[in-house]
Amino acid sequence: MNETTLIDPEGDVDAASELFDAVRAAQYHLLRRGTDLASVNHALADLLAVLLPVYAQLVSMAVAHPTGAVATVLRHLRRAFCQAASGLPETAVSAVVLAAVWTYHLD
Repeated sequence: MNETTLIDPEGDVDAASELFDAVRAAQYHLLRRGTDLASVNHALADLLAVLLPVYAQLVSMAVAHPTGAVATVLRHLRRAFCQAASGLPETAVSAVVLAAVWTYHLD
């Protein structure tokens, strides 16, 4: 079983696909609207809202494959949230872009 074959208990959400779509949408938002702190916070809040329902699945996948794509994407997103919380929007954007690059490694 690879890291992206886990499905939620109801069987209707692919967590890796949700991660891919959410990160790509956040990157698009940031590249289109700018890197001011308000835009970064808005993009990250939207990202969190989408990922919250599948977050437990994503964590399970990351724990099962700590060097895999899901774990790497989550590390970059964690960095983005930390940097935004520290008032460093440009660094947060860089972390989101790195997370987006890693989404291409999701199966």
